[in-house]
Amino acid sequence: MNEELKGRVEDILARTPGSTAREIAASVSRSGLPATRRDVNSLLYSDRGKTFAKDSSEKPRWTLTKTPTSSKRSKVTAPRQRVGGTSTASVGAEPAAQPFVTTHPVVSAATSRSEHRRARPVDPPPVAKTRSFATVPPVPLPQAWLTPLHEWQVRALTNWYDNGCTGAVEAVTGTGKTHLGLEAAAQNAARGHPTTVIVPSLELQAQWRERFRRYTPDLRISTVGGDARGNARAADVVIATVHSAIKNDLSFGDPGSLLVADEMHRYGAEKWSMALRGDYGRRLGLTATLERSDDAVDDIIRPYFSRFVSTYGFEQALRDDVVAPFNLYVVPVELTNVERQTYDGLCRSISDILRKLRAAGALGGGDGSFAAKLRAVAGSGGPLARQAQAAESAIRKRRDLLCETSGKLDAVQKLSTVVRNSDGTIVFTQSVAMAEAAAEGLRESGTRASALHAGMDPSERRSNLAALEDGRVAALTAPKLLDEGIDVPRVDLGVVLTASKSRRQMIQRLGRVLRRKSGGRSVDFVIVYAHDTIEDPEAGAHEGFLDTVVDVASTSTRVDAGWLEDWDGVRLADLPVAPEPVPDLEELASAFA
Repeated sequence: MNEELKGRVEDILARTPGSTAREIAASVSRSGLPATRRDVNSLLYSDRGKTFAKDSSEKPRWTLTKTPTSSKRSKVTAPRQRVGGTSTASVGAEPAAQPFVTTHPVVSAATSRSEHRRARPVDPPPVAKTRSFATVPPVPLPQAWLTPLHEWQVRALTNWYDNGCTGAVEAVTGTGKTHLGLEAAAQNAARGHPTTVIVPSLELQAQWRERFRRYTPDLRISTVGGDARGNARAADVVIATVHSAIKNDLSFGDPGSLLVADEMHRYGAEKWSMALRGDYGRRLGLTATLERSDDAVDDIIRPYFSRFVSTYGFEQALRDDVVAPFNLYVVPVELTNVERQTYDGLCRSISDILRKLRAAGALGGGDGSFAAKLRAVAGSGGPLARQAQAAESAIRKRRDLLCETSGKLDAVQKLSTVVRNSDGTIVFTQSVAMAEAAAEGLRESGTRASALHAGMDPSERRSNLAALEDGRVAALTAPKLLDEGIDVPRVDLGVVLTASKSRRQMIQRLGRVLRRKSGGRSVDFVIVYAHDTIEDPEAGAHEGFLDTVVDVASTSTRVDAGWLEDWDGVRLADLPVAPEPVPDLEELASAFA
């Protein structure tokens, strides 16, 4: 097997240099030769230097030391697999190549920490240690530590201080929310009080740590949970995953302690809300959009943070030149005949079951989303439970069919040249299987791409993310993992392969590409959907999202259904436009109702 495996690995690296051992093993297996990552790693390392070379990544990417000759190796083409079965200085939003400037170091070389703190303004009075907010007197905004700030950031901080150093900030991704958190933490450290930053993922924990290291190098930083480092009790800032924050009181009894809740909408869930402790005298919540399908926003999040002290949307951010202008493309793909028959059958089954449940009064009344009501009936154990369970099963099958339809893989490969020519692309999928298949499809088309998902170990995820950041791969394909928080400033193309009923999720995804680019150039956002299905925008997919962004996009193009055959795959601007006009906002609002 070794010689056959070596031949196939050489052929794969000739086509897709810069692949990881896991990606090579997946390609070998798809070609019909079973091979594990261990098999591939053993081969690569045993012949390293002579045939194979690796880079210095944490998870190495491999290339050939020389091109294999066709006389010795026959090209192996992996069979196509379907998945299934005002703008102030440009610093506040951190454009590439122009970092924030720290004009007021938190601890200067000539000034002791205690002396430096005494020179700062007096402490604002703390809020009450309960989830209900106590009114406190306004406090003047001190001089910013990290300058210059965008005007919207100055207004947000001013309002936050006026509200007694508590409040929530809702600002679209890419506008500088993280920098706002750094500024608040630096102010708190200057007064001798600790800050806790809670984050929902390891990737965000690492990103916050890097931001503090870069912009406030004199602060003592500790991390709790995940990659734990440092002494939390001695730190100025503790960055904790929410899994750890619910188990530990990281305010350490200091009434002046600050809690910065990144992606605060996450902490409305009953389990995670335990991280929102009353011991924090100061509170700052950050989110791109505060939306949930339950009552947690009104019951938990708003009471804890008192009120919004700032909201900053797409229209304002574009007007202020804080984010990049963007072009929107709404791109249909057709189901195959077999997929259409399966889809229609599932729709009929779902419709029939729901009609019976509604007739029995099982889904009426009460609070909560439709999905929550259906889930409650399915778990009731009563006579209607089996019907509700059948409906849930059919809904899952329909969702899986649409997110993994073959037309979307065709679309990804058709877009390969555009992806390759981008400064960086994120392909958003619904499932791990689709993420892997999309990455493989791009690699088969000559575009370097890697998947990124929770099934990988953290070091491989970090390595793949770093490869996108420094240009070693052109694209990452990911289910949900890149939806929130992760900052890759160079990315200028987003491709969505899965419909979403969540406006919040779509805003987060658009935000991944909206970081301002050098020269003020625009970015592209492509929504690929299954035509004439529940994914179709006219059927209500992407609820509320399109009517939010259509009017603020530089261009908005609804693409003709025959684009896969008619388009040469070079420039998005040349995609054929659908004969019918893009629906106006009233039509969209009616469809989403």
